[in-house]
Amino acid sequence: MGLGLIMKKLIHKICFVPLFISFTSVYGASCWQFDVEDCRVKAEQGHLDALYNLGVMYYSGQGVSRDYKEAVTWYKKSAARGHLRALYNLGLMSVHGQGVSQDYQEAFRWFKRSAEQGYTPAKNNLGVMYYNGEGVPQDYQEAIKWFRQATEEGDADAPFHLGEMFRSGQGVIKDYGLAYLYLTIALLKGNKSASQSREMLSPLMTAAEFKEAQDLARHWLRNHEHI
Repeated sequence: MGLGLIMKKLIHKICFVPLFISFTSVYGASCWQFDVEDCRVKAEQGHLDALYNLGVMYYSGQGVSRDYKEAVTWYKKSAARGHLRALYNLGLMSVHGQGVSQDYQEAFRWFKRSAEQGYTPAKNNLGVMYYNGEGVPQDYQEAIKWFRQATEEGDADAPFHLGEMFRSGQGVIKDYGLAYLYLTIALLKGNKSASQSREMLSPLMTAAEFKEAQDLARHWLRNHEHI
């Protein structure tokens, strides 16, 4: 099995983080506490979070029978008004064929709208779609762009993807120093897969290269303490 195919499978396996099924509430009412009827009333009154929360309820089966199609209906209503999590969730439901036919091009469009409005997890998933060529022509440079943006904003998966790309030379010039940097970031952000990948780098670098990589990581982390 070629390295490229292995990498593709690895990224595809871990790239799509779970749907956000937490509730949001800016109006201090009971809608977010699984009161479907209260949520429906507030949605009809135009409350954006109520529209989104109804989608969450129907997706997760909390307070109501699980119904993916109904979840899509309410997510679309909130997405039409710019709710970033709704846009993101619709992308993942399109990837997995939940409530809609599986459609990577449609997923790409949802992720892109969410990412362009600043939603970090969507930026990671957009990078993955460019990397895998799913829903869009394969483009490693676009993948790197979105992975880097997500990394700068504190995402845990994006730096792991970057680390693996630089470690393997897949889509980029192989660079163990940058691989060490990004895998360190991913590890500190809680990506457990990054630990083993980073350990594999040590035998591949000289002592001087390893020290330089460590210094690079420390410098980056000092300048990004806010994420």
